Amino acid sequence: MTDHPVPASDKRPLLSWYPSVAGMARAGDMGYTTGPWEFKNDIHDAKPSAWGNFLTVWKKQGDGSWKFAIDLGISNPQPQTPIAPWQPPNKPGQPAVAKPHNIVSERDALLSRDREFATAASKLGGLQALQLFAADDVRVFREGVFPISDKPAAAMAISKGLVAWTWQPLFADVSASGDLGYSHGLYELKKNGPGSLITEKGNYFRIWQKQNGVWTVIVDLANPLPPETQKN
Repeated sequence: MTDHPVPASDKRPLLSWYPSVAGMARAGDMGYTTGPWEFKNDIHDAKPSAWGNFLTVWKKQGDGSWKFAIDLGISNPQPQTPIAPWQPPNKPGQPAVAKPHNIVSERDALLSRDREFATAASKLGGLQALQLFAADDVRVFREGVFPISDKPAAAMAISKGLVAWTWQPLFADVSASGDLGYSHGLYELKKNGPGSLITEKGNYFRIWQKQNGVWTVIVDLANPLPPETQKN
């Protein structure tokens, strides 16, 4: 932001957001929030000019403060009805005491799981791969459409018909309790058939939760690069 300052203007842009869904690791050291955002070209504008949803992973620091580790989002049409904000439970409890895990080995295991997901997608297609690796209540974020929380609909959105979906995991991190983590990397969508032309590429970000001892996708977000960078 220092190297690329916003051009001088008499307007005061406003980006606002709030969480509608939140989750936490048992160890209380990692969590995530997601919810709607809206943007006004000027704070005095009567209506926003853009809308979307964000996805953020938070990590507790040594001093007890929370800071975000990764944040991405999508744009979508204007919502027809307001989305209810997240509310904390009436009787919040303390984080469950969880046996500490070897974070380095858990990170490696999560990256390996993400690569297995990629291999399955290349062999079986995105639809079948998601059925195998995602939770029943998985949330899928794709540019230009509202977040999808229905697994069959999410699988169809990811597979995009006859488009091949591949990705390269670059990083993963997990909670000390080994039950919540995230991964991110680069993805490509290609048309099936001769030439395999790239139709989209960008950054992906997914949140994983260990369910019945297996790392399972609970949120999947794809953030495409700007059109001018989409060329092969």
